[in-house]
Amino acid sequence: MSDYILSIDRGTTNSRAIRFSLDGQVHGVAQKEFPLHFPKDGFRCQLWPYQP
Repeated sequence: MSDYILSIDRGTTNSRAIRFSLDGQVHGVAQKEFPLHFPKDGFRCQLWPYQP
């Protein structure tokens, strides 16, 4: 079994995960965007998809 480090970046409009080996090489990248909704002036919200 190999050892890895998983880095997760949660931003305003997306989440990103990067898997690194212990020597710093990238072994995987994934990203998921989340749309922003503006229900009225000055407001914004994130709607995450429902996943049972």
